[in-house]
Amino acid sequence: MARNVTCKVCDQGVMRRRTVHRLSGPAVFIGYIFLIPSFLGMIIGIAIMLLIIFGTIGTSGAFEDVARTRMTDAGISETIISEVINSHEISDTERDELTDDQKAVLDDSIQSVILGPRISQASGIMGVGFSIFIIIASIVGGLIGWLLTMKKTILKCKQCGAVINAS
Repeated sequence: MARNVTCKVCDQGVMRRRTVHRLSGPAVFIGYIFLIPSFLGMIIGIAIMLLIIFGTIGTSGAFEDVARTRMTDAGISETIISEVINSHEISDTERDELTDDQKAVLDDSIQSVILGPRISQASGIMGVGFSIFIIIASIVGGLIGWLLTMKKTILKCKQCGAVINAS
């Protein structure tokens, strides 16, 4: 494009290239209000997702360790403990040899070994789903903010202020 385009309105001024917002000032302000939290939301959503993913890795071993400690403290034999940890069924004769307190600890340990990792995995999946929701909502908010703050190039006369699109 030529550098010195004469204004067709006043025939005296020179048209200069300028970049301006497409929308009014309040709309641009609202756009920036959308943009800033959306970037923070994306960062927070990704951080939450990574923390949940890395936090739930290896939790089944922790449930087994706690169950092993509780059963050892209750005086349950090592054969029964290894059967519980390996998810084998306890025979009725082995169960009958235990006291009522040991049976209660055994039942709690069986539930924690079997259900603990499943509950941990389910809560991890729900947490990751929530963080994905945060990320998607932030992307949508960022898109709205970007659309509200977009700029366009115009030609503006220095003499009379006439404006035409530069495209």
